[in-house]
Amino acid sequence: MTIAEYRQIKPRLTTNDKEKIRRDITDGLRERAKENPQTYHPPLSLLDSKPYRKILTCVECRKAIAEDLLFWEQLRKEISLLYPSFMDTILILSDDNIPVKEIRLLMLIKCGITPAQTCILLSREKGTVSYYRKKLCTTLFGNTVPTKDMDKLIHCI
Repeated sequence: MTIAEYRQIKPRLTTNDKEKIRRDITDGLRERAKENPQTYHPPLSLLDSKPYRKILTCVECRKAIAEDLLFWEQLRKEISLLYPSFMDTILILSDDNIPVKEIRLLMLIKCGITPAQTCILLSREKGTVSYYRKKLCTTLFGNTVPTKDMDKLIHCI
C-alpha cells in the first residue's frame, strides 16, 4: 500500500483497522529480519553517494549536520531511489504523522549509522538520542517492538 492509497482510506479506518495495518507491516518486517539475520550493510551505491560520504566526513571531524537542509534533501532522494517504499511505509506506520526530526533519525538508521555517530551528526547528547529513538520506536511500532530491535526492522523496509 502506498501513502496515497492509505490517505484515501484513512478517514474510514477505525483505530483497530489502523493497528491491524501497523501489525501486518511490523510482522512482515520481523519475517524479513529473521530471513536475513546477518549484520546490515547499506548497498554500495549508498556508500558511494555524496550524502553518505558527507556523513562519514562529519563523523570523522565530529561536526554536526543537523540543520543542513540541502544535505537532508539529498539523503532523502538517495534513500528514495534505493528504497522506493521506505517513506510510504514510515508514513503508514506513523499514521501519516511523524516530525521531520524523526524522519531524519530514520534516514540515519537506514544508512546504518550508529547511535554514537548520530549524537555527533545531530549535535545531541546520548540520552537525548536514546529518548528520540525510543519515542520513534513507539510511534512506528507501538509497544510491540523493543527499541533494541527497531534498527533491524528499519533496515528491512
